[in-house]
Amino acid sequence: MQDSDTLSNNIDRYGSDNRETKKLVVVLDTAAFLSGFQLLLHGLELITTPSVIKEVRDFESVARLEIALSVDRVRVIMPSRMFIDKAITIAKDIGILHRLSPTDIEVIALALEYKGKGFKVLVATDDYAIQNIVSLENMDFLPIKTQGISKPHKEKSKRR
Repeated sequence: MQDSDTLSNNIDRYGSDNRETKKLVVVLDTAAFLSGFQLLLHGLELITTPSVIKEVRDFESVARLEIALSVDRVRVIMPSRMFIDKAITIAKDIGILHRLSPTDIEVIALALEYKGKGFKVLVATDDYAIQNIVSLENMDFLPIKTQGISKPHKEKSKRR
C-alpha cells in the first residue's frame, strides 16, 4: 500500500488544478476498505456502494469500516438503475463485461452518477477492468496496492 505521504501527494494532484472548480468525490471499492485506505483520507467526500460494504468481511477491515461509517467518513449510496444500465452498456461496448462482478458494476455506476452530477470523480481501486472503464469515461483512478493500468483499451474494435 502507498504510504500516507505518497497517498496525500497523489490525492492533492487531483484537486490542485486552479481551473478545476468541481468538488472532488472519491469512490471506494473493496480493495480500499481491505487496506484501511478510508482512514488515511481527510477532508474529502468518500462514497461507496452497498455491495462493497457486503464484501468487507475480515475482522480488521470490518472494524476499520465500522469506524469510518460511525464518524460519517464514508457514505454508502446505491447508484440509480439508469447508471447501472449505463455501466453495463459501456462494459459490453468495450468487451469487458465478463470481467466485472455486480459489485464492480455498482462502483462504476456510482462514479458515472457523480460525474453526471458535476463532481470530479476519483475511483480508488486496484481492479484493472474498473480502471479501464473509468479512464475511458474521462474520470481518474487511484490504485491502492498496484501500479494501475498505463492506458485504457477496448477489447472490441468498435462500439455498437
